[in-house]
Amino acid sequence: MISIRRFILVCLYWAMCLSMVGWSSMVPVSSPARLDPTDPKTYFIAGEALAFGSDEQQDREIGAQVFAVGIGLAVRLDDLQVAASMCIALASAEQDPGMFESLWDYALMLDPDRMSAWKTHRGSRRRSMNAINQQAARCLYAARFQDPKLASELYNREEVHQAIIDAAQGAGVDPVKIDRLLLLMIRDADNDDCRGRVFITERVDGEVKRLVCPDHTRPIGASSSDESLRLLLKVETALLNGSKFQSKNSTWAVNTYMSLDSPSSDPSASMIAEYYGVDLAKPVLRADRWVAAR
Repeated sequence: MISIRRFILVCLYWAMCLSMVGWSSMVPVSSPARLDPTDPKTYFIAGEALAFGSDEQQDREIGAQVFAVGIGLAVRLDDLQVAASMCIALASAEQDPGMFESLWDYALMLDPDRMSAWKTHRGSRRRSMNAINQQAARCLYAARFQDPKLASELYNREEVHQAIIDAAQGAGVDPVKIDRLLLLMIRDADNDDCRGRVFITERVDGEVKRLVCPDHTRPIGASSSDESLRLLLKVETALLNGSKFQSKNSTWAVNTYMSLDSPSSDPSASMIAEYYGVDLAKPVLRADRWVAAR
């Protein structure tokens, strides 16, 4: 099922490229085998069909590779508007915010007329992911301070749960261990008199006193041990710092992330091809394998 955000982005890039691609070229290809290295538009159409028309992860990955090859071929043939449109299409299918931004940067470099769209959409993925990460960090905080209703509500949101898993992996913490710990803390929250706030209030001889809760030995929220607290804080910090946004072994994409609102200085077709694991010398897809054209 295509999300509303993805549907809007797909409509956007199709609207931007209709004038140059032409309605006669919009007939979907039935198979990537019909890819023509002399006509980058065939990669555009096939990439869209695979990346957005299938629920299979393998199809979406192949669709991204088709886009990456098509971008390189379009640049070689000096068809820069089509290459820019494919960059935008590929960006809408890309989950990594750093790569998303770099694809938009390259689209702008290829076609400066995309400036208005670039300003509107280039930072949208990061803003969305930042909001999700903040909710994920709030989930951990709620669990630590024994607010089971809020912690459970946030944890049950698929995007929040995935953000916690991603942050744990990025921070070098076993995500399975974090999962079990969170579920345990949410389940046992009702048994905590102080709701993780360490102190309880008692009235003794008419005088109100704040006493240390006998169930807790640490002053930063409840957890089963010092080790579990350390793990929770490590993941929470990773979420707040946005460490998961660093792209896969891609210095130029990391630089784009660090500059936040300025284009990367060096995205290129070859770097996009490397990122998606394709070789422009092998632009033909046969039996899910990229081979050289005859």
